[in-house]
Amino acid sequence: MIQQTKPVAEIDSAIKGLFRAHALTRKVKRRSVVVPYADPQKSLFMVSKGSLRVSLCSEGGDDVIHLCHFAPGDVFGEQGLFDNEYTPLTTATMQARTDVEILSIPHQLVKRAALIDKKIYAEISSLINQRLATATTKLTQVVFSDLEQRCYDCLLDMTRLPDAMTHPD
Repeated sequence: MIQQTKPVAEIDSAIKGLFRAHALTRKVKRRSVVVPYADPQKSLFMVSKGSLRVSLCSEGGDDVIHLCHFAPGDVFGEQGLFDNEYTPLTTATMQARTDVEILSIPHQLVKRAALIDKKIYAEISSLINQRLATATTKLTQVVFSDLEQRCYDCLLDMTRLPDAMTHPD
């Protein structure tokens, strides 16, 4: 007999439990830029409602590489959990595609909770690994795929977003 498991969306995680118990809510208007590392209190963030576009820009701001979208349940702002001081490694720009609600938890609270529940760092490591894989895939597309293939891949990715709309035809 095969044991039935919960769908992925229903599986609870240590990070989501931490957000449910301790998060503060912040609202961001559509098209606003979100800069998590500029916040004086370093925090871990989770998108609660809406979506954010994550892009890399050249120094002049002329060239843009779209990396991904953050949808409800996506976590970001983990860099400060492992670095004691701010390093300007974060060059990604996050822009609200819709009105967005973001939950935040100070890094110090996450660190204290991780001492009790070891799964927290394991889940954050998994998120970082997934994000690195996504960035590597995008970089590979830019280097090795032609423009037509990159456009096709981008359109296909956008159809998978939670707020994607279908055309009646």
